[in-house]
Amino acid sequence: MRSKLLIFLQIITTVALLAWLVSLVPAQAWENLTTISPLYFMAATASLIACQAIGAFRLQRIFLRTLPQAGFLLIFKSTWLGYFCSSFLPGSIGGDAVKFVWLKRALGQGPAVLAGMVMERAVSFSITLAVALWALAGLSLHLDLTRWAGLRAWLPLFALAGAALALAFLLLTRYARPDRTVRLRGHMRTFWRTLRLWRQSPALTAETAALSLLSLVFAGAGVLAPLCWAVGYEITALQAVWCISLVTVITLVPVTVNGLGVYEAGLTSFLTASGCPLAEAAQAAILMRLVIIAAALPGALWLRPLWRPGRRE
Repeated sequence: MRSKLLIFLQIITTVALLAWLVSLVPAQAWENLTTISPLYFMAATASLIACQAIGAFRLQRIFLRTLPQAGFLLIFKSTWLGYFCSSFLPGSIGGDAVKFVWLKRALGQGPAVLAGMVMERAVSFSITLAVALWALAGLSLHLDLTRWAGLRAWLPLFALAGAALALAFLLLTRYARPDRTVRLRGHMRTFWRTLRLWRQSPALTAETAALSLLSLVFAGAGVLAPLCWAVGYEITALQAVWCISLVTVITLVPVTVNGLGVYEAGLTSFLTASGCPLAEAAQAAILMRLVIIAAALPGALWLRPLWRPGRRE
């Protein structure tokens, strides 16, 4: 019952945000969208697919030590399939979960696959969050994030939060139901396995971070920037990267179905904060959603083999 209510609320929020976004676009602007050169759309779609390729190469580099048999083509297929599931299927079916099942069946080593994927996600999120914090300062949203003194003032709070998490883990381990305790301990084993992978190869962590930053640059300068140029706003590559990082962070909160509505509303807000007129920002956000759909659709080609026994490539 709770899950159904949550989905219902997510659908309502999605519809409300999309309706608000559509209301921002004047009638004349809808006609202008039909006159935009398809080259902008094609360039943005190709750049977004390139981001998926960078993500696949990043995961392959992580697997190089523990799963050398993992080929780039196999990982690229699983990445594309996961992107399709994240974009179209219900939120309860995560793209990462589908990607994990695909790779586990193909490679036959679930723990190593899970550790590599956790490492990739953790490093990628850290880079995105760092750029997002930089963006908040750069977009003049009244947050002073450039002084170390302010960071030191937060260290006691971070220490208290860490202590609270440790206490919660101990209590859950002692008093939680046995099935949840086993699941939690499994997550902790995955965490330590990933941490060991980081410590054994700091160069691999640095390479993963560099590839994550490259993917973010592609998403901003290669995807969002051409769409803004198409609607008549001359955005800089740096501003585009900032906006992409910010909207990526806020869509991690499951407020709507697959981030639909939150992504567009957030992108519109951040583009407006960077100086883009409201109508043009809404148009760029709508075009961005169409590009995401176009780039994710080919991932459906590998949806059917997911339910069949995997084979090594």
